[in-house]
Amino acid sequence: CDCGANPCGEYLWDHRNTSLREWLVNDFVSNPDTGIHNPNVDGFYFDDGWTNVTRHWSRVLCDSDPYGGPTEEKPNCTIDMGLDQSELTAIFDNWRETITATNAAVLAADGFSWQMLNRATTPTAKQCKAFFERECGPHPTYSSTAFRYEFTDPETRPLPQVTTDLASFLLIRGDFAWIGHGWIGCITASSPPPTDPQGLYYRPPELDVDYGTPQGKCTQQGNKFYRTYSKANVTFDCDAYVGTITMRN
Repeated sequence: CDCGANPCGEYLWDHRNTSLREWLVNDFVSNPDTGIHNPNVDGFYFDDGWTNVTRHWSRVLCDSDPYGGPTEEKPNCTIDMGLDQSELTAIFDNWRETITATNAAVLAADGFSWQMLNRATTPTAKQCKAFFERECGPHPTYSSTAFRYEFTDPETRPLPQVTTDLASFLLIRGDFAWIGHGWIGCITASSPPPTDPQGLYYRPPELDVDYGTPQGKCTQQGNKFYRTYSKANVTFDCDAYVGTITMRN
């Protein structure tokens, strides 16, 4: 098609438009037939977003533009749209308001959004003691919320520290926690089942072991941290920087 002087192809919401936010929250997300109030809908996957700073690592996407921009769009899109820093910041700030309002509507209907998950990874050796002291203390970051725990260096084969990652996860997890991978790359979608011919999302056999249920919170002795499960004992030694899982008889 003829788009005139500007390139063709991609269209974006302008979140400075408050009527758009009202439509997204009240008509789309809260729709009784196709939204969160339909008993068959448990939640949403709200993917991608905006930034008002340059993400240099993005390189081939629009959020690497001089002032940032939307994710997962062709580069130079903010230049094509003629957006300056103040306009982009206004869109970014209003996008955050849109996300806050949509998440509130989802929660009010007892639903869930994937983006509400906290993200955790195994701490570095330098962070180790402080990380577990916080998580085993009275005000943990993760055990009181839903979170996903991601393997260290997930594109390395074999995964470099499965047991240590898993031990860390078992030490800090609460009632709503998942361990695995974040997004690494696209795979072939077939119905059913999805296939992963490149092995991007490798599932280590340690995940299929039944470690039982936690018998309390993790505890600290010096630079070592412990947690008892009904079928295993879990330890993380920050001096040696290694996690272990010992099955109970």
